[in-house]
Amino acid sequence: VIDSSDIDYLGAVLSGRLSVRYRPSWIPDTVYDFDNASALTMSDYDALIHDVLHTSWGDADLNGMFDSGDLVRVFSVGEYEDGIQGNSGWSDGDWNADGEFDSGDLVVAFQEGTYEEVPEAMARAVPEPSAFLNLSLALLIFGRFRRW
Repeated sequence: VIDSSDIDYLGAVLSGRLSVRYRPSWIPDTVYDFDNASALTMSDYDALIHDVLHTSWGDADLNGMFDSGDLVRVFSVGEYEDGIQGNSGWSDGDWNADGEFDSGDLVVAFQEGTYEEVPEAMARAVPEPSAFLNLSLALLIFGRFRRW
C-alpha cells in the first residue's frame, strides 16, 4: 500500500535528510523513479503525488482533495514553523519535501490551484430526465383514463 510514508521517504531522500547509510538496502531507488530518469528528482515526487496517488499538493489526508479539512489537520498537529528541524511529514504539512511545515508548503499547495476542487473521479454526473420516460408516463396515464 502506497501512502504518506512513501511520500515522506522520497522527500527525505531528495532533501538529503536520509543518507545512503541509513536507507534500507531492500528499497532500491528505482522503486521511486517514476519518470525513469535513473535518478531521484522532484519530478518523481510530483509523479508520486499526481500519477500514483492521484491527488494534489496539500492533500494531507490523501482523500484525493485539498480542502479545509487538510488545513485543519495540519495546523492542529502544531508543527507550523515550530523551529524543530526535520520533524514534519506529508500528513503534518510538509508538502515541498524539506522536512518542515512552513509558509513554503502553503505556497506550493495553493499555487497548484486545486483548493476545494472536486477531482473528476469523485464528481458524479446527475442524470437528466429523458423525454422517453416523460412520454411513457404520459401515455400510461392517458391510457388509464381513456378506458373508463
